[in-house]
Amino acid sequence: MSLFSAQLFPGRALGFLVLGATLHDVLTRLKAEPQRFPKIELLYSPDRPVTEPVAVDLPANGVRLRFDGPEQRLRLIEVLDFTKNHITFKERDLVRPVNGSTPASPIPDDSTSGPTFRQVYHRLLGPTYDGEFIPPVAGQEYGIYVLSYPGVAFNFKLHPSEYSPEKDVVSTFASASSQVATSMAVFSGDSWADARPTLWTEILPSIKSTSVIPRGKDVYPDEISLIRMYGGGKIQLFRKWTNNSFVINLGETTPQDLIMELGPPNAIYRRNDQKMVIHKNANN
Repeated sequence: MSLFSAQLFPGRALGFLVLGATLHDVLTRLKAEPQRFPKIELLYSPDRPVTEPVAVDLPANGVRLRFDGPEQRLRLIEVLDFTKNHITFKERDLVRPVNGSTPASPIPDDSTSGPTFRQVYHRLLGPTYDGEFIPPVAGQEYGIYVLSYPGVAFNFKLHPSEYSPEKDVVSTFASASSQVATSMAVFSGDSWADARPTLWTEILPSIKSTSVIPRGKDVYPDEISLIRMYGGGKIQLFRKWTNNSFVINLGETTPQDLIMELGPPNAIYRRNDQKMVIHKNANN
């Protein structure tokens, strides 16, 4: 299996995984690289598939993707295991690769299991506001200390006895080299605390508006949001985010016209015309 390598773009993307991308497009891309993504798990609510979020787990890559139910757009990118991927930020490694590959730019005092608080706070992203402490749920010993930046946040384990609003947790963490992040989240918002209330409902722009997408084969036209059907085989399709539309005339519009408007198809079904079978049998 080839290692999943990606550049971190806070608030926008992790490699080709772009916030706002549709579930269909992301799954199509993942399935196209089975050596890189050997296992894909799709998790959803059978009772409420349209209203509840949809998750795509990539256990072999240590990544989880979460989509909203109604529009099925990528809302949250989570890195749950830093040893199963190679993530860089501005050409610097978050974690030293464990497979012996050459890192982009080694960071002193780095860890192989995850970025340390010191690395994130002093070397990668810089100082930020005091983090947020989330108390442990029932049955768990540790809570979560969230160090948040615009568009990205890192989680660290913290015992409730070690936290108080008056305590300078940042200084304590920053002076220790043993505080390793357990996960990372990429989202749209100024901070994780601000983003959570509207994580599944915020209006996301077209992914073509982000500058992290290379202008190549992975850029598709804006999706269709409305279809109007008229008489005489006329169908009008309207694009999302714009008032642009185009018309399909059944019996006249060519496959080339459709590819120009909709992009390349994900699959092609070649119809077996049964009307010609009798002629083939007669010739035999």
